[in-house]
Amino acid sequence: MIHLALTIAAFLFLCWVAWVLIQIGLVIFEQVAEALGDFFSLFWEAINGKKGNFARILAFALLGIVALSVVAVVVGTEMEKPGSKKSQIAGATIEPNTAEQEVQLATHELHESQRFPHLMEKAQAGGAMEQYQVGYSYESGDQVPQDYALAAQWYQKSADQGFAAAQYSLGMFYVIGLGVPRDYERAYFWLSLAASANSEQDAGLRAGAVSARDSAAQRLTKAQLIRVQQETVQFLTTHPKPY
Repeated sequence: MIHLALTIAAFLFLCWVAWVLIQIGLVIFEQVAEALGDFFSLFWEAINGKKGNFARILAFALLGIVALSVVAVVVGTEMEKPGSKKSQIAGATIEPNTAEQEVQLATHELHESQRFPHLMEKAQAGGAMEQYQVGYSYESGDQVPQDYALAAQWYQKSADQGFAAAQYSLGMFYVIGLGVPRDYERAYFWLSLAASANSEQDAGLRAGAVSARDSAAQRLTKAQLIRVQQETVQFLTTHPKPY
């Protein structure tokens, strides 16, 4: 019984709230309608010249603004439709930009396609840096088919000239067995040379070479380690590092 009574009381309360809101709405509607009626009445009188020339001018100006607003909305909607002049103009504006981007892309691709032959020419002429870059191109498959064996060969040419980055890459190839048979002696040898790089720019490479070299050393016997260390010293003596 209590639950039913509470339900009825809540329903009656909601009905009362709705009735109050309706009454408030009716009062507001009546006031707005009355205000609009007065406005249009004054507006009509102004147009007919009953309120003076200034009011008449103001009324016609207001009519003109309303008319222009309607025209602007209609024209704007039409211009946004597909096939409209605005769409055609927008298309004509975009097309040259697209064409320019295509030309720039084609030019970039042309430069890229010409870069490797130019790089190879310098590498074949004995440039250690270019030899390393050719090796990296073959390792990564940049502009040429990926070929680890060729990458190792070009790293070897560059490393023989003392290029530290090539020595590091070649050493890691021997650690992994990438393009060359896995050989921890050769890995230790080339990584030791890379670790001896004295350029400040090679600091990160030197740290990586030291870590990889020490890991390779754990795979060598004492006799192998002594032999490869002697070979490293001999190489450094006969090949001053130009890089």
